[in-house]
Amino acid sequence: MKARSVRALGFLSVLVVALLAGASPAWSAGPTSGATAAPSVRPLTIQTVPAVPYARFNLDGQILVTGVDGTVRTTTTKAQRDELATNQAAHLTVASPTLAIRPGVRATFAGWYDGGYHFSRSNKSGQVLRAAFDFDFLTSFSFVRPNGTKVQPAGLSGIQLHSEGGSTIDLQKVAPVWLRGIKVASNAGHLGVNDVEYKISSVKLNGNNVVHVDQQHFVPAHGQNVIVQLLLFDVTLTVNDAFFGFSQGSAIDLKYADGTVKHAPLQHGSVTLTDLPRGDYALTVHAPGMTSDKSLSISRNQTADLQVISWVDLAVLIGALLLLCAGLFLIARSLRHGRLASRKRTADQSITLEERVLERSARTT
Repeated sequence: MKARSVRALGFLSVLVVALLAGASPAWSAGPTSGATAAPSVRPLTIQTVPAVPYARFNLDGQILVTGVDGTVRTTTTKAQRDELATNQAAHLTVASPTLAIRPGVRATFAGWYDGGYHFSRSNKSGQVLRAAFDFDFLTSFSFVRPNGTKVQPAGLSGIQLHSEGGSTIDLQKVAPVWLRGIKVASNAGHLGVNDVEYKISSVKLNGNNVVHVDQQHFVPAHGQNVIVQLLLFDVTLTVNDAFFGFSQGSAIDLKYADGTVKHAPLQHGSVTLTDLPRGDYALTVHAPGMTSDKSLSISRNQTADLQVISWVDLAVLIGALLLLCAGLFLIARSLRHGRLASRKRTADQSITLEERVLERSARTT
């Protein structure tokens, strides 16, 4: 009896297992009131353009960091993709909008660009988002004369640059400055990475522009130390007496375009001024005699001869004028005496003629 009971229980157990095994596939295949569909997970790739390593992004609280190739990969659900499509700024932000690439170079976030969505049997790349970054370069300036020798210009009041696109940058100091050197631009859906070129419009020294407008240009991405050639010249001034040519004067005052006055003493009537900016100047000579402001135009290395009328010249001039007046007086007097003598001779001749006529008349009678 016990053996039959055991066999019956075993048979029932096998039957129950078989029924459950047959019913299980039919239950899992069909949805029930408590079942939910599995989420559609797809890859998401963030590419930085140009490649920016270690750039940080925040995706709904998840921090994503790019590798050395400038990309980072994660996955998103369909709900997340829908949210990104509806309002990307609310779910995906740049955690490091400005970051150092290396000393003197930094990347600045410029904007998002859609890289497309691909998910098929042959292409399972998923969604691609491109983060564009512009690059700034810490740029410094040094200066040389026309012959290439270095110079530290005094009186520099500003540098004006023109960049591509027509924008103007005014620099008030010579200190290093951050300049945009690489810029990302979209053209027909294609992201291009372009170098930014600058032209030097002016360098002002004491009010004078000492460069040719827009002739010198540079690209910060190719060189961060810009060498600027300045139109600086040496001028030798000599001051001489106008009549006799000997050296004159004790000093000169040179007035720049901005009103600055440079006082320079004369040595034996001469002085050499170095590194003068190209331009026009007003010049005053300190010398005894008659002096006046003179104009001086500088566009090259040159020597300028200045003449002044000294007191000696004035004395000689006055003496010459007195002699001339005396001579004219004597000449006029001589001419007057000559005219009087001529009149007297004419009168005498008339009297003599009358006497002769009277004498002839008397003899006839």
